Amino acid sequence: LVYPNPAARGNTIVYMLRQGIATSARLQLLDVSGRMVRNYTEMPGEIKTGALPPGVYLYRLMDSSGNLLETGKIILQ
Repeated sequence: LVYPNPAARGNTIVYMLRQGIATSARLQLLDVSGRMVRNYTEMPGEIKTGALPPGVYLYRLMDSSGNLLETGKIILQ
């Protein structure tokens, strides 16, 4: 769960892990062209959005072995 979504640029976004997903999971943020803009090797407590321009971002959540667990989108206004 990502909230708030949509978020105002400069706000902090929080990602809540579903039950059973380890905190060692990795989170990647990509722009709509697929370019990685952030790569977290461990789950961050929060995501700062101040340096990101407004737009639509995709996220990928992967376990420590690189298996895809979840995907979604985040909208920055």
